[in-house]
Amino acid sequence: MPRKSSESPHAEFREPDSAANSSAAPLTRNRAVAPTRGRVATWKNLHDTGTRLDKATNDRMTKAHKQTGKGVRDIWEEAINAYCDKLGIPKEMPEDAELKIPTPKRNNMGGGKLVMVRLERNTRARLVEGCLREDLGGRPFISDALNDYFDELGIPRPKEAEAPPS
Repeated sequence: MPRKSSESPHAEFREPDSAANSSAAPLTRNRAVAPTRGRVATWKNLHDTGTRLDKATNDRMTKAHKQTGKGVRDIWEEAINAYCDKLGIPKEMPEDAELKIPTPKRNNMGGGKLVMVRLERNTRARLVEGCLREDLGGRPFISDALNDYFDELGIPRPKEAEAPPS
C-alpha cells in the first residue's frame, strides 16, 4: 500500500540578515515554552561520600532498610551521628571543620559493594573527626558505625561475620 504524502508545510529556511527574518513572530504556531524550575536542588548542599561494604554489612543494611523503612542516606546519617555521639564528638561542628576523609595507613578491608550517599555537611565533618580520633580511614569507620547501628536495631550478624579471622 503506497504511503500518503504529508500535507504539512515544509521547513522554511531564511538567511540571518534577511528582512523577512526580522519579525518577532515565531516560526511555528504552537511552540512550547520550557517551564521555569520551581524548586532548588537540595543535594547541592550535601557531600558525596562512599565506601565499599562487605557482604555481611550490606546484607544487614538491607534488613535495616526493611525494618525501619528508611533509605540508605538516612541510615548512614543516623549511624554515623549515633557513633560520633558515643565517641564524644560535638553535635554541631564549626564552619571551618575539615571535610576531607583521611586516608588509612593500611587498608585492612577487602573488596565489597560500593555504596555512595550524599551526607549533610555536619555529618561529614563529624565523620572526619571520628576518623581522626580513631586513627582510621573512612572505610573501616563507616563500617564500624553501621554495624554498631545495626546491633542497636537488633539485626543479628551473620554467623561467618562473628568468627574472628584466623
